[in-house]
Amino acid sequence: MSENTKSDFDSFISRFGDYVARANESKKRGNNDYNPLKAVQNPYNEVNMHSGFIYSLLDTNGKHYQDDLFLSLFLEVLGLKEWFGSTTNAQVRKESNYIDLYIFNDTKHIIIENKINADDQPNQIATFIETIHNNGVEYENIFVIFLTLHDREPNQSSRTNKDNNLLWEIKQDSKNDWFLESKDGEKTNKVGYKKVLYGDKILEWIESCQSKSGVGNIANLNYALESYKDIVQIITNNKENTMSIVDFFKEAEDFKLAFEIIKNTDKIIQELVKKEMCKLFDDEKFKDWKIEEKGNRLEIFNTLYEKQFFRYKFVLGRISGGKIFGVRLYEENLPKEKGNLPQEISKHQYADTKLEGRWLKGWVSYTFDYCKVKNFKDYFVKNYEIVNKINEEIAKLAKEVKDYQMDS
Repeated sequence: MSENTKSDFDSFISRFGDYVARANESKKRGNNDYNPLKAVQNPYNEVNMHSGFIYSLLDTNGKHYQDDLFLSLFLEVLGLKEWFGSTTNAQVRKESNYIDLYIFNDTKHIIIENKINADDQPNQIATFIETIHNNGVEYENIFVIFLTLHDREPNQSSRTNKDNNLLWEIKQDSKNDWFLESKDGEKTNKVGYKKVLYGDKILEWIESCQSKSGVGNIANLNYALESYKDIVQIITNNKENTMSIVDFFKEAEDFKLAFEIIKNTDKIIQELVKKEMCKLFDDEKFKDWKIEEKGNRLEIFNTLYEKQFFRYKFVLGRISGGKIFGVRLYEENLPKEKGNLPQEISKHQYADTKLEGRWLKGWVSYTFDYCKVKNFKDYFVKNYEIVNKINEEIAKLAKEVKDYQMDS
């Protein structure tokens, strides 16, 4: 790495550190991700989070004590206020005859089928229409709202009548108004239809409820609406983050450096580990320890056992294609004719520590994603004495088998 590149990296890291500090301070001042609704319900919970909350507002007899205000604003945003007529005596039901939300007055009836991530059920929409029609309601006074997180229509199976297999087709008239049409012989039936997106009309309705014509001046209702608005923004990927990582890069124009860092992640982590371990080795009790680069890995070892054919070392880096760290048995400068003593050594139990193959048990296949510099340092401090004892016992074994001891 050139001095200029290193200087650029240092500057980048410094600016990024300042950004993280500002972001943390901003969170403390209120720009955080806490949401009471999210704390008690999954943001994608279709029934309890969304149908439940929307119903609590649309209900003209709800605890909000705003009568039909939220319902009226809802119909206005959807362009159905004139069609529906009076909301003074309107009623709202949740899960009535399996209909997610059902709004009606003396003449008009609205079916709301709410879909977050659930699949459409066979005959679902068609059954709801027929249920209401069979209660004496003319088709022309029925309206279906397909409320969806994703920009899609209800599938054909959902719009097919299970009794006669007649399909409610999605059509558009000359005024660009959508409707559902079913033909039974020479008879044609029509019901109103509208696809409503969470990221569009629901957000618009919430903001309308928060306006001066809504309850913008009533603190607790406005806070509840703001909390639900935040949930909708989360599930529609519209949540603004004023301290997002993307904003940092826009400001700093450091994309090139960022990708260079990603490309050199292994090397950077090794450099950080080396720096921290060298600081640690300033301590008198670690004076015999040393760290070296060996290709794609770092090896940390006690120099007292440097002349042994066999010794356990701490290792961090790429081994056999994987990114790992731990304690591993190494043999060095070993003549080929020496046979299988490494296997025998790895089978023994040393210093009351069980080994697994060439590894200290439990430290195989760790990736750099989990290998924080502090984790490796802490692991070393916790285990270095055990490694020393194991190497001492290997040294005794080497003396017993003289051919395996290097000349002094």
